[in-house]
Amino acid sequence: IHVSQDRHEIFLTFADYDDDYIAYLKNKSPKNSALSFLTMHQYGPWDTQTASHMAELGPILLVITLDAQSDIQTKQK
Repeated sequence: IHVSQDRHEIFLTFADYDDDYIAYLKNKSPKNSALSFLTMHQYGPWDTQTASHMAELGPILLVITLDAQSDIQTKQK
């Protein structure tokens, strides 16, 4: 997840990839012969000067944060 800002606008970008893409990054052989790619999905913009946009974006960022925290706690157990 990448959170970016361009002046008064905020964007969220999510990366979508599979195990073959990770193998490619590690210079290992992929499981199948088809090419694997990283796909970026961008959402936004949310205008920081518009209260309704911030009311919508706030809970989204909270869910992302709580999910990441849960993943970290699970890995520590």
